[in-house]
Amino acid sequence: GKYSTKVINLMKNVLPCKGEIDLSSLGPKIVAFVGPTGVGKTTTVAKIAAEYALRRNKKVAMVSLDTYRLGAIDQLRIYGEIMEVPVEVARGKEDLRHIVTKHKDKDLILIDTTGRSHQDKDYSRQLKEVFDTVGGVEIHLVLSVTAQEKLFSATYHQFSSIGLDRVLFTKLDEGLSFGPLFNFTVQNRLPISYLTSGQQVPEDLEVARPERVISLIFN
Repeated sequence: GKYSTKVINLMKNVLPCKGEIDLSSLGPKIVAFVGPTGVGKTTTVAKIAAEYALRRNKKVAMVSLDTYRLGAIDQLRIYGEIMEVPVEVARGKEDLRHIVTKHKDKDLILIDTTGRSHQDKDYSRQLKEVFDTVGGVEIHLVLSVTAQEKLFSATYHQFSSIGLDRVLFTKLDEGLSFGPLFNFTVQNRLPISYLTSGQQVPEDLEVARPERVISLIFN
């Protein structure tokens, strides 16, 4: 009824959705994806690469900062080969600086990172050092809607010192309750960039829109 329309409009106004990656600035836009293990960061990076390289004809490079899980590098390389998008592995800040210089003709450089336990407080400091070397990195926190709300806030605190710009939610197809997603975004004033569901590259990627997020909550 009228009441729910009011509530929905109010929610729309407080829900920050900044939407997709903006390529309007000059030079490569550098976007890094951070978050816990198992949320689907690597697949998400591939989906976004496919969106920009295949659908929008942009020049894209993918970089793995994943030096612990070699399997993730293989996964990224396979996606890269299929899409004809270069894949690089950075084992530290010098590596990353060289890679960014090498790909300065690109529109978009996407950086995949290793998930670490949210108890690992030193990890975000290490990442920050690496990102500061190249400067101007936009950081997207990747969370799975299947995770407990406690993990959302633990992860946020783990990475907040890096300076988070966006949040991206995965596994919408497995999620049962979307209230925590709304609470997290509003409390931390962290705009949602994308929503993903499933493993299909690139189909299961959508730009977050307030209407869509609110319809999830009210099912």
